[in-house]
Amino acid sequence: MANERALLIAGCEQSGGFCTDSPKIIEKQDYNQLRGIKVLLVEDNMINQEVASSILSGKEIITVVVGNGQEALAKLETEHFDCVLMDIQMPVMDGYEAARSIRKKNKFQNLPILAMTANALVSDEQAAVAAGMNGHIPKPIDRDILFRELLKWTGKEYYQEGKEKTLRDREKDDLTDIVDMKASLKRVGGDHALHERILRTFVQKHRKDYFRAVAFINDGDIKAALDITHSLKGVALVVGSDRLHEVVTDFDTKLSSIPVPSKISCLQDFEKTLDEVVLAIENFLQHSAQEK
Repeated sequence: MANERALLIAGCEQSGGFCTDSPKIIEKQDYNQLRGIKVLLVEDNMINQEVASSILSGKEIITVVVGNGQEALAKLETEHFDCVLMDIQMPVMDGYEAARSIRKKNKFQNLPILAMTANALVSDEQAAVAAGMNGHIPKPIDRDILFRELLKWTGKEYYQEGKEKTLRDREKDDLTDIVDMKASLKRVGGDHALHERILRTFVQKHRKDYFRAVAFINDGDIKAALDITHSLKGVALVVGSDRLHEVVTDFDTKLSSIPVPSKISCLQDFEKTLDEVVLAIENFLQHSAQEK
């Protein structure tokens, strides 16, 4: 039992090479560090959805709920998440199949997936590990176990020296290095309301630009793909992301080449950077709303 649980905690290194990243070690169990992380809750039972969502919202964890594994796969393609809480017994696609499908994609190799099930047998935990999951949270959910596992596998720090940061502090936070909030606020003349409207519009209009551009490229419509990159390149600096502007400019240049390269090396950077920018903006907006 001890060895098997140790394997589960250590991750999936012995289960087909999935999830090779070790969990971040946190000496102090400060659950407030979970504030602002984004979790995908995969659960078909409405009561369980409500209970889990309530527990998570108590720590101001951003929670997106889907009803089965197939919906989870679709949601992961359009949004960035810090962790997946995966029920096992679900219609359409169960948790094991969903986890295996997630792990087949390189970009999700290190995404923490935590199984949630009423079964507490070692064999169930082993099955979760074999499917590529990192840990096991028994039902009914124990808040401490849930928060401890989330801390272990995300290790997000939104507090500094035990004190909640102000909005101004967070503008300088390492969490939002990908987006310079101070610079973007300056570009709109220090108008906080306008700044937040621009950030929200960016998320709504551009969060799926990578997938839209790739779809156009696959259809051979390079002009339509270029329209997307030109637009995104123009607003990247407005929202304060020099990094996104750099990556999209590189991508745009390669798309403009004649002939267009069969493989564009910066494609993965484009997807990753846009995801990070959207996540940073979402976190900023949520914290801003909480302080009002």
